[in-house]
Amino acid sequence: MRDILVYVTDKEQRAVVENRFMEGEFHAAVFDDPELALEACSLELFDLAVIWAAVPKETEAFIEALREQQLDYIPVVAVFDSPGVDAALNELALVDLFPVPMDNQTLFHLLTTVIRDVDPHGEMEEGMNWQGNLSEYNLVDLIQMLEAGERDAELRLRYRKNEGVVLFHQGRLVTATLGNLRGMTALGKMVLWHQGQFETKLVEVGEVDAPIGMDNADLMMLLIGRLLRQNQALGDLPDLDSEVVRNPLFEGEKLSDFQDRLANFCLQPLSILELLLRLEEDNETILPELKGLMDLGVVGLRADVEQLLREAEEQKGLGKFFSSISGLFKKKEPVWDENWYYREEEPETPEGGEIEVSPLLLSNKDLSKIEDKVERHYR
Repeated sequence: MRDILVYVTDKEQRAVVENRFMEGEFHAAVFDDPELALEACSLELFDLAVIWAAVPKETEAFIEALREQQLDYIPVVAVFDSPGVDAALNELALVDLFPVPMDNQTLFHLLTTVIRDVDPHGEMEEGMNWQGNLSEYNLVDLIQMLEAGERDAELRLRYRKNEGVVLFHQGRLVTATLGNLRGMTALGKMVLWHQGQFETKLVEVGEVDAPIGMDNADLMMLLIGRLLRQNQALGDLPDLDSEVVRNPLFEGEKLSDFQDRLANFCLQPLSILELLLRLEEDNETILPELKGLMDLGVVGLRADVEQLLREAEEQKGLGKFFSSISGLFKKKEPVWDENWYYREEEPETPEGGEIEVSPLLLSNKDLSKIEDKVERHYR
């Protein structure tokens, strides 16, 4: 049973639409909220998206939202019931559009035909484009599909900002490129991609530089062998999407040139898959070295390294704190003055050689006694 998503732009028609899709060969998820419909597209795999009661503005907005969320591999069909909108809808990135009213038998036949036409497992037609998600079809699957068509074709694979191109001549894989990488090295990188998008189109392939030079059967055996070895090496590592980073606190044995270069690629956090894409060496060479660096503590998971740095910073702060506290309680040695014992007996003499004497402070009683003594003395 095929899985389709139906986005009903007119809420009043939702119940009618749900009833229509209760019968037939489809498992339909019906929504009248575009946000919920987009969320469902990101969580489930749909063979087709149907916009019911389609009008140009809402239809264009929904298609654009699919593109922004990298869900534009889902083919979109518009079903419209308003006269005069078909011309504007024809300008949008739709696989097809149908007017209603229409009986269920005819509608289901048309939807089935659309799904078959855009299905990579379906029969190839001249000039047809395929688009899809690498979580559903990986590189090995796509090579087999294109080989069966026995046509000249171009296969593009995208993972984040990385794009690889694989060319086929009469169904035979002749060359592959990924940035500066060529041939089997490029294919060995792309065979691990389990996320991203692919797109194929039929093109004329002429002479190519540095063709791979082996038939598809041998090439497939080689790729499958590499994939098995890479998955085996990954069994001792975190998953490909895990972010790793170099540990700046590491102080240990000297690294080899390749280990040092590998560690330096991790100066900024990046996923293991992104690391594999940045290095020219085969993944089978990189993965064991990465495992060794992680065992030594040179490279670690981002969360683990950040935790180590926080703990080191806390210890450094406590060290400064205790150092300042101990300084407060440390007994200070006195600074002795060798002349302390006679300083009071030798008052300081100011410049000019004169001694300043403070004026006497006498009470009235004392002055009277002095006057009496002076008078008695002179009698």
